[in-house]
Amino acid sequence: MLIDIHAHLWEGKFEENKREILKACEYYDIDRVYISSLGGQYPTEEEISLLNLETYRFMCEAQGRIGGFCYLNPRHSGCIDVLKKGIEDYGMSGMKLWIATYCDDPRVYPLIEKCIDYQIPIIVHAFHKAVGQLDCESLGVHVANLASKYPEAKIIMAHLGANCYREIKCIKNLKNVSVDISGSIFRRDD
Repeated sequence: MLIDIHAHLWEGKFEENKREILKACEYYDIDRVYISSLGGQYPTEEEISLLNLETYRFMCEAQGRIGGFCYLNPRHSGCIDVLKKGIEDYGMSGMKLWIATYCDDPRVYPLIEKCIDYQIPIIVHAFHKAVGQLDCESLGVHVANLASKYPEAKIIMAHLGANCYREIKCIKNLKNVSVDISGSIFRRDD
């Protein structure tokens, strides 16, 4: 079975992205794709609600081929309820942390604890850049801090941390961290 653990529907491009994902599934014989829907760096509660609804709709439309990761903004007071709705009502399989906060920000801790209770993975956007690093864009050291604080959490560091030679060193001895290769330098023109 071939599974893609990390794909997105981007706000404003939902239908186009759906077609691209399903086309890639056919072309590469991918059995299942796990997605989250993303918008701006600091999404509002309303944007989060719409983004997760779009993920859920695609899950329903694709009849088992698409799984979802619940996207949320740890800055929002209701983010635990967003996670609960994503997992319990929408049937999503994990949580997505992007760039609203560093992944080791204390506002993230209650979410991690809830993911541990649900026994679901957390996919963390980690992306080291030589220039243009975004505020609150997690690096390998942030992922390592989070994984060390919560050794029972199932964490996926996305993109090999972008600069895998730098970021993998931070997490290589942490048994609760996996990596994905999406959007990394190893698939530049694909």
